[in-house]
Amino acid sequence: MKNFFVIILVLSPLLIFGQIDSLRGKVKSIREKLIFLDSNKQNLKFFSTEDEYGHYGFVSPEFTTKRFNSLWTTTTFSHYVNFKRDYDTAKNLIAEEWYFEDGGVVERYKYEYDKFRNLAQTTIYFNDSSFFIRKLNYAYDSVLYTAMSFYSDRINDYNYTVNEYDSNRYLIETKDFGVYGENYTTKYYYTSSHKLRETRVHYPYVWEKVLNTIQNKKDKIGVEILQEERIYDSNDNLIELRKYSPNAYRTQVILGRKEFYKYDKQKRKIEESYSDSPTSKRLFRDFKYNEDGLISQERLVKNSNEVLNSSEYFYDKNRNLNALSYFRESSIKSTARFEYKFDKSNNWIEQLKIVDGQPLYLRKRTIIYF
Repeated sequence: MKNFFVIILVLSPLLIFGQIDSLRGKVKSIREKLIFLDSNKQNLKFFSTEDEYGHYGFVSPEFTTKRFNSLWTTTTFSHYVNFKRDYDTAKNLIAEEWYFEDGGVVERYKYEYDKFRNLAQTTIYFNDSSFFIRKLNYAYDSVLYTAMSFYSDRINDYNYTVNEYDSNRYLIETKDFGVYGENYTTKYYYTSSHKLRETRVHYPYVWEKVLNTIQNKKDKIGVEILQEERIYDSNDNLIELRKYSPNAYRTQVILGRKEFYKYDKQKRKIEESYSDSPTSKRLFRDFKYNEDGLISQERLVKNSNEVLNSSEYFYDKNRNLNALSYFRESSIKSTARFEYKFDKSNNWIEQLKIVDGQPLYLRKRTIIYF
C-alpha cells in the first residue's frame, strides 16, 4: 500500500511559468506525454535504478507536475510526465490517469463535486481492487468543515478532521481524529491584518520513557508545542519564517529552520534564503525581472558570493519562454531553446526542448474540446 506524505522542496525555484496552463476554449480532455528523443539522455536521476519519475518516484499529481515544471522551465534537464485529464463543462477536473513510459498505469484519480462546485470526494485507485477515498463536507458558504479519509483495505482505520473558524471565517483550529480518538489539534493565530502569524500543535498525550522506548499516554491536559512563526514587514510581505521541532518528550522545541524573504517596490520576491540551524551557513536564491515583469535571472548563491547555479530566461513576444542559459558550479554551462506548436484555439500542443543544439525532449499533448 502506498504511503502518503508531504515532501517540502528546499528553496524550490519560483514557478513563474505556472503549474497549470491557462487553457483557451472549452476543454474536455488533455492527453500529455514527454518523449525522450535520445535514449541515452533521459530524465534527471540520482541512481540508475530509479524509474522514469526519478528519485522520489511518483508521489502525487501536484508534486510531480510542480517538480516537472520547475526543471523544464529553469534548467536544461527534465523529469517525466505522462497523464490524461478529463474535465466537465464547468471546467472542473473530474478524472486523471498517470502512466509509466511503457504505458502501464501508475494511479487513477476520480473527483466529485457538490452542487456548489466544491470538491466533495477524491478517489485514488492504486489497482482494480485497492483505492483511497477522501470525503469533504462544507458549510452553506463553501467553507470546509469536515473531511474523512480511509483505505479500501482498512475501512475502519479512518482519519477524520474538523475545522473551526472565527467570526471572520478564518481557520483557527483543525482537530485530527483516528479510530482511537483525537490525534492532535493544530491551532492558527493571525496578525491584526489577518495574516497567519503562528501555528501550534496540541497533543492529548504526555510522553514518558518505558524501558528503552518512549511511549505516549492519554492525558487530560496534554502538551502544546510551537510549530511555526511568521514575521511580516509593514506591507504585509512575509520576511521571515521560523520552523520548530520538538524533542522526544515534547517538553521543549528547537528552532530547526529559518527562511528569509526580500521584495522590491512592486512586492515581487527578489531574494529568499534559509539556514537549517543557528550555526549553519545560509543559502540564497535571488531573482531579477525584465520590463514585462517576468523573471530574467535566477541564482542560487552560497555565503552571499559563491554562485552554485544560475539561469537566465528569454521570452518571445507572446511571453512564452523561448530560451534559457544555465550555469552550474562545476563550470558547466549549457543552453536550451524551446520551439512550440499551437492548435486552432492557440493552446500549445508541442514543446520541443533543444539542449546545446540537440533536440532532447518533446512534450506533446492532445486537447479535445466540447
